[in-house]
Amino acid sequence: MTPEEKIIQIKNLGIENLCILSDFDDTISKGIKSDGTKSSNSFSVYVNNPDLMGEQMNKEISRLYNFYYPIEQDPNMPKQEKEKIIVKWWESTFKEYKKHGYCKDTIKKIVDNKLMELKDKTDEFLEFTVKHNIDTVIFSAGIYNLIHKFLELNHVDHKNIHVVANKFKFDESGFFTHTYGDIIHSMNKTFFELSRIPVYEELTQKKSCIILGDSLSDTYMTKGANFQVELKIGFLNTLPEDPAYKMRLKAHQEKFDIVLQGQEDFTKINKILKQII
Repeated sequence: MTPEEKIIQIKNLGIENLCILSDFDDTISKGIKSDGTKSSNSFSVYVNNPDLMGEQMNKEISRLYNFYYPIEQDPNMPKQEKEKIIVKWWESTFKEYKKHGYCKDTIKKIVDNKLMELKDKTDEFLEFTVKHNIDTVIFSAGIYNLIHKFLELNHVDHKNIHVVANKFKFDESGFFTHTYGDIIHSMNKTFFELSRIPVYEELTQKKSCIILGDSLSDTYMTKGANFQVELKIGFLNTLPEDPAYKMRLKAHQEKFDIVLQGQEDFTKINKILKQII
C-alpha cells in the first residue's frame, strides 16, 4: 500500500480512531542545525556542553557513543544480537551518570539554557494534536524527567501528550540513584511498554496510527498492536556528504513509508494531518 493510500484510509477511518507514536531525540528534537552540524539530543548534550557533567564523564560517554552508535544504526546486524549489545550501552551510560553525580540541577541547566531545540514546526504539530484530541505518545529511550521539562519550557506539554521514557529516581540531595522499572532502550520500544500509561486501553481501541522516528528501531513501536493502518514516517538526520548516507537512506526507505531527509522539519507531517482532517 502506498503512503497516499494509507493517508486516505486513515482519513476514512476518522480522526477519532487515530493515534500518534513518536520518538523524541532527533525526531521531536532537532537533529541537524541550520549550519549542517549535529544538534544536541538528550544523550549528546553532555558531550556538546562539557561544563554540565565534567570532562571525565564526557570522555566516557563519547567512548561509549563512538563504539555503540554505529552498531545501533547498522541495518545488517540481526535484531536479537544487536539488542543484547544495546542494553549494555544504556546500562553503561546510566552507570556513568550516577558515578559522576547526575542530578536534578543537571536537567535544570539543560532546560534553562535551551541546550536542545525542537524541530521547526513541531509546536504547530503538537498544537494540532491537542486541538483535534489525538492521543500522542512520545516514546523515548531517553530520560523522562528531561523530556517532560523540555516540553514544559516550550509550552507544548498538552493534556493529550503522554511521555514514556526512563524515569529517573533522585535521592534527598537531588542526585540520580536509579531508574524506575526496566530500562527502555532503542531496541525494546514496543507497544507492550505503553501499558504503563493510563491511556493504554484507549490506544488499543484505535484503528490507525502514525509512527514518527529517526532510527530503524522506531518502526517497532507498534509491535504487539493491532492497528488496521500504520503510516511510518522517518527522519533521516544524515546529510549526503556523510559516508553512511546512502546505506542509511536505503535502509530507511525499506522500513518507513515516508523518509524526510537532512534538515527536514514537521512541515510535511503537518500537511498530512491537514489532509486527514
